[in-house]
Amino acid sequence: MASLVLVTAFVPMALHVISIPAVNITADDGMTMDDLENNKKCPDVIKVKWNELHAREPHVIKQVSGNRTFYDGLFPWKSMASLVLVTAFVPMALQIISIPAVNITADDGMTMDDLENNKKCPDVIKVKWNEFHAREPHVIKQVSGNRTFYDGLFPLNLQSMLENCCPSSEIKYVDVDQADIFLPVILNYKESGLSSQSKVVPILPNTGVAFVVKRADRKHLPIKILSSIFSSWPVLVLTLLLSVLAGIVAWILDTRQNTEEFPLSFVQGSWEGFWWAFVSMTTVGYGDRCPKTISGRLFAIIWILTGICMCSIFTAMLTTSLTTISLDTMIPLPQAKVAAVFGSIEATTGFQRQAQVIRVHSIKEIQEKILEGEAIGGLMDSFTLSHYRDYFPANEFKVQEVIAQEYLEYGAQIENPSLVNLVKCLKNLRFSDESEMYEYAELYMGKSTKSSLEESMTPNDRTIGVDPEGLLFYPALFTCLGILTFFLISGATWELCRRTRMRKSERGATEKLSLQASSEEDAQTQKTNAMLREFEEQVAGDVRKALKSLRQNFSDSFLRPYKNCSSETQETWTSV
Repeated sequence: MASLVLVTAFVPMALHVISIPAVNITADDGMTMDDLENNKKCPDVIKVKWNELHAREPHVIKQVSGNRTFYDGLFPWKSMASLVLVTAFVPMALQIISIPAVNITADDGMTMDDLENNKKCPDVIKVKWNEFHAREPHVIKQVSGNRTFYDGLFPLNLQSMLENCCPSSEIKYVDVDQADIFLPVILNYKESGLSSQSKVVPILPNTGVAFVVKRADRKHLPIKILSSIFSSWPVLVLTLLLSVLAGIVAWILDTRQNTEEFPLSFVQGSWEGFWWAFVSMTTVGYGDRCPKTISGRLFAIIWILTGICMCSIFTAMLTTSLTTISLDTMIPLPQAKVAAVFGSIEATTGFQRQAQVIRVHSIKEIQEKILEGEAIGGLMDSFTLSHYRDYFPANEFKVQEVIAQEYLEYGAQIENPSLVNLVKCLKNLRFSDESEMYEYAELYMGKSTKSSLEESMTPNDRTIGVDPEGLLFYPALFTCLGILTFFLISGATWELCRRTRMRKSERGATEKLSLQASSEEDAQTQKTNAMLREFEEQVAGDVRKALKSLRQNFSDSFLRPYKNCSSETQETWTSV
């Protein structure tokens, strides 16, 4: 511990501090405090090397000033040469004990100096593969002529770890029993106490177990939707019957005082009542029909509340049916039939989750079991799923769940008892360089496990929409387009014929009007001419009569005095 504070007791009336006699606190290597105090033998120069992969700000801050380089940050401040132990804190004093630098030990009791000074490795390290667990992509066996090569995640990690612990040793793969390292084996952190074991080393970190299932057949999804809708027919029939009964009751209560909206005829009145009850139940309420009497309105209140409940029940049943269809691929793992490779971590995980595990010998068999319907899904780790992604395309399969596996892991068993220091070194590398192992695995697989899982989980099957790949999509689409085209052509033809008839009728009416107008004009002209002729004759007769009258008057007025004149004079006046 960086510090230890001992507060013994605290009460309202007093602060009690219990004094404990001095005892020697020993480190992991058995040194007492006095030994540490008396043996301050440290080198004059302590060389420190920063891991550039993890030396990032604010943990390590590199500063350059001229030719000198300084380091600042959390790690330089934490790397102190002394350990401060706070033993007691009281109001009157603060006691601090300073302890010189001690060797920090790993969980297995091996100090850093031991790791540095005991790099004794054999010239040849013999490795034997466990054929029971040596499967792709963990171990890939390649034969070229008389030579055999091993590739995969295990050889990659093992070679990387041995290059750090035993850089001068040669790795040789053998088939005999006298091997130094035997792998892969399944290790259990919880049960075996892996940190205290001196013969097993974890090699490959676990990424969880993927539960792969077959996607629902989306081609038949529209049919399932229609079936779910039709399955709600009992509620629909009951709703219609209640609407008919409510309409008859409303007609009975309102027909005597509201004959305009609820006629006295039973057929017509009950139909109007049914229409009112149905539109009121659906909360549409056009308002074209409404009760006027008090009893009718009280019944309307009761019916509207009942209708709301009926519509809600019908809507809820449809929603439940559609939701059930969208979630039918969410398969619970307990009691489900799943396929897993025999003796793998995935099979053990299935047993732990109470699944009915069907044991197979290859990933291809898992695919066949799922496609044939013998298994609902398969269990495999993300490395295997990424390696066999061609067997499980994203449009046919999906990862429904990733099960965290915290205790089981693939590792190696050290058969040679003289390689104790190698075991310690491999363990330190495994737990200190775990992130690098994941990165190496992702680079080796050619595609990150995260993107592989994301690809397998899309598209989302939980949404119900119009799927272009459905069985009813294209028939429904082409049927609607055909009907629409028929209506458009029929409408255009009807419009053309209507306009043609209108033009013809307008032309005939125009001609008829023109003929009628011309005949009327001729008759009017003839009548006018006759009237003019008559007027002319009348005016001429009147003029003649007037002239005759004037002549007579003139003769009587001017010729009478000269009646006694000579005949010559009379002839002269007469001629005048």
